[in-house]
Amino acid sequence: MTEERLRRELAGARAERDWWRARAAEPRPDAVEVVVATGLDAEQLRGLTARLTRNTGPATVVVTDCPEFRHARAAGVVLEYLPDATTWRRHRPGIPWDELLTRRLTRIFFDHGPGHTVVVDPDPSLAD
Repeated sequence: MTEERLRRELAGARAERDWWRARAAEPRPDAVEVVVATGLDAEQLRGLTARLTRNTGPATVVVTDCPEFRHARAAGVVLEYLPDATTWRRHRPGIPWDELLTRRLTRIFFDHGPGHTVVVDPDPSLAD
């Protein structure tokens, strides 16, 4: 490979990288909202999705570790299931749950391009 060709390829790769960075930084009026709701039981999750359906904005993606998530389906809400840490360790003991969480959230953010993220915790003492 000639030096000139290598320079052109590097310049092209840098331009593509810069384009993706600029695209990620652009505000998107149609961007979804991501709600990370771990630790909720089925009833709390149903209540949350019922409240979210009243939102007239863009669609909402709810990330939950509640295995009964099917009962919380609602119009305008996308449910993404993430096994809780105990369940994950039983099935894949070699991969830490924190790594799974990071990978899944990264993928969800990439796929859905959220404009807003909310974390819901069932422990109200953490809100302080």
